[in-house]
Amino acid sequence: MEPRQSIDWAEEAQTVPIGHTKLGAYSIRYDARLVEEAVSRTVKRYSPAERHQFHHQREAIYEEGDPDARESLFQQLHAEWFVRVGMQAPLESLLSKRDALIDATQECLVVPAKIRTDEAADLYDCPLPQPDDEPDDGGPIRQKPGKRLVVRIRTETLADPKALTALLQHELMHVTDMIDVKFGYEPELPASDAGPSYDNILRDRYRAVWDSCIDGRLFRQRLVTAEARTARLKEFARAFPMLGARTEEGFSKWFDQSQPTHAAIVAFVREPKGPAESQGPVVDGRCPVCRFPSPTLDPDPGRLSAGALAALRRTHPAWTLDHGLCVQCADLYEARSRDTASANR
Repeated sequence: MEPRQSIDWAEEAQTVPIGHTKLGAYSIRYDARLVEEAVSRTVKRYSPAERHQFHHQREAIYEEGDPDARESLFQQLHAEWFVRVGMQAPLESLLSKRDALIDATQECLVVPAKIRTDEAADLYDCPLPQPDDEPDDGGPIRQKPGKRLVVRIRTETLADPKALTALLQHELMHVTDMIDVKFGYEPELPASDAGPSYDNILRDRYRAVWDSCIDGRLFRQRLVTAEARTARLKEFARAFPMLGARTEEGFSKWFDQSQPTHAAIVAFVREPKGPAESQGPVVDGRCPVCRFPSPTLDPDPGRLSAGALAALRRTHPAWTLDHGLCVQCADLYEARSRDTASANR
């Protein structure tokens, strides 16, 4: 669950439709620059005759004097070769197996990703013009909300069918969960009492669990290997160090889950050890008060004065001595207590 990336919809004019044979009237459009770069990257794989034909067709376009017409011809040429060499096939094939996703979205837009971690699929609202058969009341044209599937891909991934298929398998299941009423997806996690830094930790945990659920289902469909399980287990262990010896058990619960839900994942990431155990000292490597990494807690929190304890409970009502705190927080609250006492004299 990452912060939503913005899209400049004004750049839609720079997209080109890519034909397909399996999706009926469904529209798939690619960023024109992405198509051009992908085709240029794969030219060396063509046969000598194909390379000669491609370069001959491309050179002929330079004879067009009008810049706009020339650019349109270049886009058309690259789109034709994009399909000719089959670069549209992985996305088309995988979408053809996800009827629910096709039904829930009006179109698919493929845009460039700058770095590997930006590669993802997501849903965006898009306005739909009022159909011609609806009555016109003379006012502004009304637009109805719709959903657009947006896929972000780097050129090198688009030009690598194996890498592209692996990415799309995971990301399209991710988006399929988002539209599944049984999953009950919500775009934002409930805010925690510990502040924005801890909210980031919860998002990292959520992502680790959700990715484990997705790859677990792909594994049972024999679409990923055991290496995927190993990789997800490592990510899960990093996100949940407090589980210790129970990490494998906690991970398997989610990797083996056939019908995960957003609510269940949220409950787990907020209290990985369960409500009963969450009342005890926090052992996830972070201070329960400031939430900064702290390998050890103050060995004697009972040393705190009544004033320091009162200040702690004002800012952290759920905190108790049993939770503990780092030495820095203990010293800080003790110092504040002394300052307050001095000021009141």
